Amino acid sequence: MPDWSTFRESILSRLADMSALFKLRPQSGISPDYAKIVDRRSSPTVMRLRAGLYLRYQAATGAKEFDTFQRDAKTWAIFENAVLPELAKFSFVDTTRQTAVSESAVLADAMYHIWTITSLGRDLNNRPTTIAVIADLAGYICRVYETKPIDRRAGKRNWFGFNAS
Repeated sequence: MPDWSTFRESILSRLADMSALFKLRPQSGISPDYAKIVDRRSSPTVMRLRAGLYLRYQAATGAKEFDTFQRDAKTWAIFENAVLPELAKFSFVDTTRQTAVSESAVLADAMYHIWTITSLGRDLNNRPTTIAVIADLAGYICRVYETKPIDRRAGKRNWFGFNAS
């Protein structure tokens, strides 16, 4: 049978030696002012919109960045259904009339603009590619509409911690 008294003393002495590791270190004099820390979501709205649109479209279709983008009714419908939920994360205001615009109206306007102007949505080799179409679409939306991301954290939360809507 082992001698537990020496074992206990050994453990206690080792813990006492290690206690210095767990003591609080003194402050270095520089305390972080958490109110002044920049929000991590500080990238420009057009970049956030472009990335979100591409990720939604890529998840729905499996299309890569430099795949050829067809301009036909089937692609229009697939594109619209894929990216409309991403546009719901933003609020849009028409800059000329100063009125709020729905996501579907913004998408219809931007898609019509991209589809009818043949020079838009093309890469350097003059081919319509997925990333070129999405970049031009996001640029057009942010130029024509005042686009702001909706802060989902600011909404009223229920007791589970989720937004009520």
